[in-house]
Amino acid sequence: MRYLGLCILILSGLLHTPALARDHYVAPLDQAVVADADGTAKAPWRSFDESIARGGISGGDRIILLPGYHGPLIVRGLNFSKPVEIRAYTQGTARVRMIKISKSKNLTVAGLSVWHSKGDEAAPRLVETGPASSNITFTGLDVRGHAYPDEFQNWSKAEWLRLIKSSGFRLAGPQNTVADSSVRATTMAITTLGKDARVINNRIQGFRADAMRGLGSGSVFRGNVISDCVKVDGNHDDGFQSWSLKDGQGNPIPVVGMLIEDNVIVEWAGRENHPLRCTLQGISVFDGLQKNLTVRNNLVSVSAYHGISVYGGDGITVANNTVVNALGHAGERPWIGFFEIKNTKTPASNVKLINNIAPRFVNRTRNKRLVRAGGNIEMHSPLRGFVDVVGGDFRFLAGGSLDKQPKLGFQNPGDIAPLPFQTE
Repeated sequence: MRYLGLCILILSGLLHTPALARDHYVAPLDQAVVADADGTAKAPWRSFDESIARGGISGGDRIILLPGYHGPLIVRGLNFSKPVEIRAYTQGTARVRMIKISKSKNLTVAGLSVWHSKGDEAAPRLVETGPASSNITFTGLDVRGHAYPDEFQNWSKAEWLRLIKSSGFRLAGPQNTVADSSVRATTMAITTLGKDARVINNRIQGFRADAMRGLGSGSVFRGNVISDCVKVDGNHDDGFQSWSLKDGQGNPIPVVGMLIEDNVIVEWAGRENHPLRCTLQGISVFDGLQKNLTVRNNLVSVSAYHGISVYGGDGITVANNTVVNALGHAGERPWIGFFEIKNTKTPASNVKLINNIAPRFVNRTRNKRLVRAGGNIEMHSPLRGFVDVVGGDFRFLAGGSLDKQPKLGFQNPGDIAPLPFQTE
């Protein structure tokens, strides 16, 4: 009887064990059947749509796109209790023209290349999620506004305007993530509108508008490397920009708890005398109801006035950032500054400014006691402070000159050691 009871328990456990996750293979457009090296047919689905319609996809499964071109990847109305992964068979071997996900939940898209072929109509956004799509993750994507993006430094203004019509990512839903991806030769590179976005460890190179925009509360922008902004129109280009969206009555929606940290923003890494090199603004938080914003441990090498600038906001921490003039010019730009909201004249309040290096610190908040500062260093001559600013070596120069000159009402206790960005 003891053995019979044990058998019943084992059988009961098997009956309640969830089904194992499965792999579903999808053939590229020009190939109907793909075989393994030993000749065994994978019997793949002929398209992504067919795999969804007939494949019985369930949470935890993987949809694997085999090497080749798969056309546009359109996902609508897929909601899973556990993430389903749509991935390339091997990193970068499967290409799609664009990705659009709407009214879906719990999807991961990994390892795909995304760009349009010659003759295809360029998508306004190469990767896009709608506002009703949540818990969508993009990782390891190669996103290009042109099939040969590394040629962008050779293009004229007319070629940029003719060839580059697409932005990279536009993520409108909550809990959307883009990580470990490359975005090259685009207009906007990465824009997030939904709450709790994650933009982590991406490489952005060659853009003609803003590199990153973040408009949702609780969002994190961490470890991204940005370079090579080109100037082909009247846009004021930013490495990062945020502001408040408005509700249906026209009232601004507060952006709460945003974190911008460990990013590298370098205006230009190409040839020094390039005619389309832009004058980039670094981290710009304009005219919004920002609350509990943290900007820390960023390197900003730009030549516009705004290195790190915050207009309005309550509970702002700017700490351990290094801001330098990308051209190596001595002077007071770019700055770290706090300003009033233009329309309402609301000043920034409850500000902490700690352990930063910049050519200048600007406090235009009317009530300077609203800013608490310590350990900040003004460095007016970057060529005397760093090894090679123009060449991208931001290590301190041995015996270099750093000028400690707190200004405009900042109170500097002088006992907090600066922690600037350092490269190996």
